[in-house]
Amino acid sequence: MIEFPLNFDKCPACGDGRRLATEMIKEEIKKGKAGADARAYINKTQTIVVDQRRTWLSAPVLVSYYDICPNCGTYYCFRVESGVAMPQSKIPGRNQ
Repeated sequence: MIEFPLNFDKCPACGDGRRLATEMIKEEIKKGKAGADARAYINKTQTIVVDQRRTWLSAPVLVSYYDICPNCGTYYCFRVESGVAMPQSKIPGRNQ
């Protein structure tokens, strides 16, 4: 069984421990333009782990966070969390 969250603390290409968006938000925190608990990342994806051929009320989901190494430019996943996805309901006038 995999234990979540998974954290990848260094660039897989060069081993640098810094991340571009993370470094940028640190500067904004210093300037007072962001709260001390602000976090930043380049991209976030959610992957629903379910058989799409079946009806489901909830399903496990993987949430992956990506950033860029400021040293070598490698785009990589630095954190994966698990969660639960709920199906979206259709609201009249929306989701069309």
